[in-house]
Amino acid sequence: APVPWAARRLSAPGALLLPALDLLVEATAVAELPDDLGARVIAVDGDALPFPWEIRTRRAGDWLHVEQGTKKLKNLFIDAKVPRAARAAVPLFVARDQIFWVGGLRQAAFGRVTSKTKRILRVTLRQVSAGEESS
Repeated sequence: APVPWAARRLSAPGALLLPALDLLVEATAVAELPDDLGARVIAVDGDALPFPWEIRTRRAGDWLHVEQGTKKLKNLFIDAKVPRAARAAVPLFVARDQIFWVGGLRQAAFGRVTSKTKRILRVTLRQVSAGEESS
């Protein structure tokens, strides 16, 4: 089983290394929707998701808002065919006690950019090799 890792906090836009996962999280303010959105790049409404954010591993009973209501995280992992052993290594992004991104997998309906959004944040998840220093 993967090593349990401690939750980290991102208290303002910037970068945060998740050493246990060899992942670098970056949150930056952008003027418009990025064109490289995908599994590892999302855009969120900065005002809807105030800092600090918590980045943590899954807990029993976790769920997220999806377009059709709510979905249990466990079912999301099952639908996405994420092997049980790999689930603990998926970082969950939490603001206001709600998951807004299952890192690399699914963005929640909560905190998305809408026509009313005034501040857009681009959030990326990047694999870094162990021991690599961020410049």
